[in-house]
Amino acid sequence: MEVSRAPTSADLRRLLVWAGELLELSEDGAITTTLLRGAAEVVGSDTATVTHVDVRTRQEVAVLWPQARAVISKVGAYAELGHTHPLRPPALTATAERGRVLPVRISDVLTRPAWRRSALHVDAMPDIADQITLPLFRRDGVLHALTLGRHSGTFTDRQRDLLAEAGAHVRAALARVHAARTGLGGVGLQLAPHPRWVPLGVAPGVPADPGGGTGRSRAPGRPAAALSAREREVLELVAEGLTDAQVARRLGLRPATVSRHLHRLYGRNGVTNRAAAVLLLGASSGTRGRDVR
Repeated sequence: MEVSRAPTSADLRRLLVWAGELLELSEDGAITTTLLRGAAEVVGSDTATVTHVDVRTRQEVAVLWPQARAVISKVGAYAELGHTHPLRPPALTATAERGRVLPVRISDVLTRPAWRRSALHVDAMPDIADQITLPLFRRDGVLHALTLGRHSGTFTDRQRDLLAEAGAHVRAALARVHAARTGLGGVGLQLAPHPRWVPLGVAPGVPADPGGGTGRSRAPGRPAAALSAREREVLELVAEGLTDAQVARRLGLRPATVSRHLHRLYGRNGVTNRAAAVLLLGASSGTRGRDVR
C-alpha cells in the first residue's frame, strides 16, 4: 500500500507544464490529446473521460481516452446501468454547493468487494478497479465532469490532491471550448440512453441522428453509402480528433489523399463536415464488433 503523501515538487512541475498546454486548448478535437491524455499522465491513470450528463433525461455523452478501450457489448450494458454509478450522487451534490469542489473516488464510497459485486462493475466496467471524478460544473441541468480510472489498485490521497489542484485549469479550458463551439467542432460517444456518435456541439439534450434532428448529417431520404475499408479507417481516426495530417501519418498516406477520401464520401452521403461524416460509421454498417471508444 502506498503511503499517503502530498504532491511532490516533481508532481507540481508536471502539473504546471500541463496547465500551460491547457491554455492553448480551444477546440473539441484537442480534448483527447491535450486534456485527457495529459490528465492521465500527470495524475497517473489508465483511462480518462470527460462526460456531460443530463440529470433529467440521463443522456450521457463522453469523450474518452484511450478511444479503443471498451467493446460495444459493454457500452450497451453501461447504457442500462450508468445511472447507478456510485460517483454520480456525490458529483451532483458537489456541483450544487459553493466552494472548492474536491475529487471523489469509488473507494471513498464503496468497499472493494462491494464495487466488484455491483452490476455496473460486473456487466459494464469489469476492467475498472477504481475511478476518481472531478465535478467541473453544472449548467442547465447538465453535469460536466472529468473522471480517471485505474485497472488495478486505488487512487491515493496524493493523486486526489493533485487532481484537485488541476481543477481550475481544467474548468477554464473546457469553458473556452464551450464558448468556441459552432455545433460542428467534434464528436463524442453517447453512452446513454442509446450508444451512438453525436456532434459534441449539440449534445447533450438535442437529437443528433444522421439525417435527423440536427439537419446537418445527410440529405433527408438519402441512404448512407457503404464505406470502403480505407474510408472507414480514415473516419475512425477522424472520430479520435486527429487532423488530416495526423491521419495521414498514422495510415502512411499523404494529407491530400486523406482530404480526397473525406470529400468523396461527403459528396456521396450529402454531408458537409467532419462531425456529420463520423456519424456515418454507425449508419453504414454498424460497428462490425469493433471497439467504439
